[in-house]
Amino acid sequence: LAQALYSMLWLCSREAIPEVQENLGNLQHCGYWLSNFRGTMDTFTYGFLAAAMLLLALSGPSEACSCSPAHPQTAYCNADVVIKARFVGSILENLNNSTSGELGWIQYDVKMSKIFKGFDLITDLQFLYTPSEESLCGYTHYSTNKSEEFVITGHMVEGKVQISACSFIKPWLSLNASQKRGFMQIYKDGCNCTIVPCQSPPCSIRTDTECLWTDGLISRSWKAYQTQHYACLPQGSGTCTWKSMKPQVASTALKSTAAL
Repeated sequence: LAQALYSMLWLCSREAIPEVQENLGNLQHCGYWLSNFRGTMDTFTYGFLAAAMLLLALSGPSEACSCSPAHPQTAYCNADVVIKARFVGSILENLNNSTSGELGWIQYDVKMSKIFKGFDLITDLQFLYTPSEESLCGYTHYSTNKSEEFVITGHMVEGKVQISACSFIKPWLSLNASQKRGFMQIYKDGCNCTIVPCQSPPCSIRTDTECLWTDGLISRSWKAYQTQHYACLPQGSGTCTWKSMKPQVASTALKSTAAL
């Protein structure tokens, strides 16, 4: 079964081509194959394979796992759970309790210090799960520093928090003050807005609730100014626009001084 599933995923990635309509056709074709295996696996594994199938069918043929650029706000809003935690250990886990070589998972042991999102889903999170295969977008944690805290976005599947190579997982200390404020207070206010990456001109937005993300085009990096200091937030008129997340303390102090 495992060999058949891996072959199926590989074929779907090989079949994937850029044209949207043909991609959708491949997705339907691969989805039909996957449905034939529905009764042979647990819901957790089936759900992940279905998500992997979607990624593969809509990606190019050269990579099995390809992640689209995501602004930190998008990562926050799309996640079920966002936490700050330390990685303290890992084991290879067989969630199916099977000896047939089915899809393996890595169970990461974590020590959580803060919940930014998902208060209704978790209270004392201890484990994160990811596929053991990097080709299936499994996340590999390379840091050996068990005291280093990370901001982590994940999805809840069958009562377990699942992460992948496409999750936003960054050292907390690598974030600047604006981004930390975003995760702690600001990003949640913009989850009804949509950030649209501009990868090649011409770029445009289709609705008033979209913000055009141009870091990759202007700075040749998706880690530039809009990523580091701005959030896409709603206005009173029902539209969304970029707003700076920089603390306004300094500018307020200058205005107060000038008024004296």
